[in-house]
Amino acid sequence: MKKRTKIVVLLSVGLVFLFSGFLYLSLHTMEIEDHYGDLQHFYYQSKDGDIIINHESKKFGLIEKDSRRIYIVDNRKEKVDLYNWVYIYNDFQESKVEVFRSDTK
Repeated sequence: MKKRTKIVVLLSVGLVFLFSGFLYLSLHTMEIEDHYGDLQHFYYQSKDGDIIINHESKKFGLIEKDSRRIYIVDNRKEKVDLYNWVYIYNDFQESKVEVFRSDTK
């Protein structure tokens, strides 16, 4: 193979990988936006082990973050998706929620 052909093939493979990564990142971001809507800042700013408090229902739990979802684990060891934990009423009115992070584990 000529040197020029090798360079063209390597550049094309690199561009395909770069485009695939960009496409994956775009689709992942769109999935988070579609599922959580206004709650997406919780997905991006929270970490595993953060404490979340729902002031409307007087409940609290720990955040477990997955690559695609955030789950709230309450004192009964029950996992609930963040969306279902915040929107507890039938009229889809958002509850007041706060997240706290401990300085130590």
